Amino acid sequence: MIKLIVLLSMMFLHIVDDFKFQGILSSMKQKSWWKKNYPDKRYKYDYIISLIIHAFSWDFMIHIPIIIYLFYYNMYDRDFIMFICAFVFNWVIHAIVDN
Repeated sequence: MIKLIVLLSMMFLHIVDDFKFQGILSSMKQKSWWKKNYPDKRYKYDYIISLIIHAFSWDFMIHIPIIIYLFYYNMYDRDFIMFICAFVFNWVIHAIVDN
């Protein structure tokens, strides 16, 4: 039952992050926004930092229930490396997919 609650919490926090906390990042993570508002060539790749920030925000939010679960069941020390790997993997994949 606790794993179902963790999963549902992750889904809820995903929705909250995408629709409530994203704000201006929803526009700034798109190449087209930068071309329209800052057409100068020196801003060509500035969307990437917004994309990375958005992916980190999303990744952190969906992992909050897992962090709480690991601390509550004293599994944080044992599974720390696995957690960090999953966190970074999700962060990178989310940024690539959104790009």
